[in-house]
Amino acid sequence: MNDLSVNEAYQGLIMQRVDVIDRAVMQRDEYLEREKALSELEIICQEAGKADFYLNMIDKLQKFEYLMASNCYALGVRDRIQMERMEII
Repeated sequence: MNDLSVNEAYQGLIMQRVDVIDRAVMQRDEYLEREKALSELEIICQEAGKADFYLNMIDKLQKFEYLMASNCYALGVRDRIQMERMEII
């Protein structure tokens, strides 16, 4: 019986690692697509003489990404606090 729970624990760890790798691959693919799209947009803006529009858009995009990352971090902290409270109870 003890061997079974050790195997289940290893299977759980393996599945967690697979999930982490899957998420990393998806994030890499999304990042590459985003960079390609931004590069194409930069070329289009420069050709149209709207380089300032592109720079302004990039600035706003970075601010938005910062806000989203901050929000995700805050939600993660809140979730961890809730889990800790549940473990204490």
